[in-house]
Amino acid sequence: MRRAFVVAPLAVALAVVACPSLDGFTDHVKDPTDASASGGGFLSLEDAAKLCGKVQTCRNLGYSIGYSLLIPVQTSNFSTCVDILSAPLPKSQLGVTQQAASLACAASAANCPTAAACLPYEFIDLDDPRCGGLDGGANGDCSPDKKAVYACTSQLITHCDHPYFYPGSTCLVDSSGVHRCAASQTCTSTAGECNGSIVTYCGSVSNFAYGEDCSYWGASCGTDQASGVQDCVLNGLTPFCNQDSVQCVGDRVRSCYGGFFSEIDCAALGGKCDPNPVAHCSRAPNACKVTDPTVNVCDGDSISLCVGSKSLSFDCKSIGLSCVVDPKGNYCG
Repeated sequence: MRRAFVVAPLAVALAVVACPSLDGFTDHVKDPTDASASGGGFLSLEDAAKLCGKVQTCRNLGYSIGYSLLIPVQTSNFSTCVDILSAPLPKSQLGVTQQAASLACAASAANCPTAAACLPYEFIDLDDPRCGGLDGGANGDCSPDKKAVYACTSQLITHCDHPYFYPGSTCLVDSSGVHRCAASQTCTSTAGECNGSIVTYCGSVSNFAYGEDCSYWGASCGTDQASGVQDCVLNGLTPFCNQDSVQCVGDRVRSCYGGFFSEIDCAALGGKCDPNPVAHCSRAPNACKVTDPTVNVCDGDSISLCVGSKSLSFDCKSIGLSCVVDPKGNYCG
């Protein structure tokens, strides 16, 4: 996985088939083992509803989550978002602890920029005020505190102090003038090395030392069977993909963002992958579906949901919100 410097304009569409410091992220999480041993979801129902409400109102947050964590919450269907974040996951699912930490941080954030700062990659508007006074051109620029790389013309902020990156990573400038999140300006070998779930490597151009925690993408660090290189791997291979998409591959939900994908095995939950309205695990036949006309309906401050293939009514007031009626889809907000 090589995203030391990324130019990925937000205009790239998802096909369906910031920079405050990171409060709460003072320690790097290292847990390459099964992080979903309980078989729970990424978030509680309440936190999922909080975060999905933000996804509805924070224009770039959904794509930032997808690009950062390979979790497909970029949808106007509130119930689908809540289902993806809170429904049970396979016990074998990797990286849930690490991904959940970023998601919980975003769920509890007071505003959109603070929520996005909980992620390694934050997509922004061209007129984002944090870019004022910074070059942010094709090679990027450093934030004033050196904790982030600003690529304002590409509408991207990379948070070097996020625990996805190797501890101590900061914004550094290589000999060609490119700004990068790196742990050091010198290293000796371009070959990747695994340290638990973290892959470390040297840049072939910059010769900077980099490190990334594979668990944030639901992967582990190991040897790619195709290349023989140590890298982030899923089922023995580096999970490369060609086009941003969320789709069913057999009974697995495959989410592709920025050239890499993650998967959730619906069959391991006793279910199947349902492609509508966005690929997700449907866990029981003849149960509710997120596309049912009775789902996402406001009743006062409560909203009807289908989560884990079970119908329920969620009281938005329980998380300090109300049920918002919106032509694009109702939600807690």
